[in-house]
Amino acid sequence: MSEPIEHRFYHEVLTPLVRFQARCAENVCIQENYNDVIVLAQEAATAAYHFPEAVLGRQTQMASSLSEALRQKLSDVVDSRKHGVLRNTDRQTSLQAALAYEFNEAQEFRYLGTRVTATNRRFGKFDVAETVAQFADDLRSELGIAIQMPSFETPLYPFTAKIVTYVTDKTFFAKNTQLQFFERGGDGKLLPSDPKQVHFEVQELTS
Repeated sequence: MSEPIEHRFYHEVLTPLVRFQARCAENVCIQENYNDVIVLAQEAATAAYHFPEAVLGRQTQMASSLSEALRQKLSDVVDSRKHGVLRNTDRQTSLQAALAYEFNEAQEFRYLGTRVTATNRRFGKFDVAETVAQFADDLRSELGIAIQMPSFETPLYPFTAKIVTYVTDKTFFAKNTQLQFFERGGDGKLLPSDPKQVHFEVQELTS
């Protein structure tokens, strides 16, 4: 007896996605080019991209052009991880992780989460978490899977005068850490911006 597609979608697609999103919400200092967050991003992208092939027995294009573009982005991420160097260099994709912060008029900061950005010549830069989540939702709709998408939001961290991030057993060393800064515009949306001054501190988080 085959497993219901709803069960497979939950365990094979949504579980890796939520695991990735939950890890991004943790304020842990990481190296930008290789870390556990990037590994989780690759796993979530791979799970979502290969799900149609797993249940249909073949890889198939999405009906919507926007959904197909998402699938192609994930294809670049997945193939770059699997094969290393791709023949089509426009598809060659690198991943970078950065700690993202919002700052206000008082030059106080609060943690927004860890962002994993994919970069290649074909699509430029795109957010891996957003791409996987949107593709998974489109896939759920197109395959007629009767399951709700999980609603995950990063906990609302308080504003503080300085940035404090932590070294844990998930951090091999706190070097080459990338920071991204955002400021809210008049419409309330977060926009990339640079604060006047940053006080950045790394502390060891002991259990």
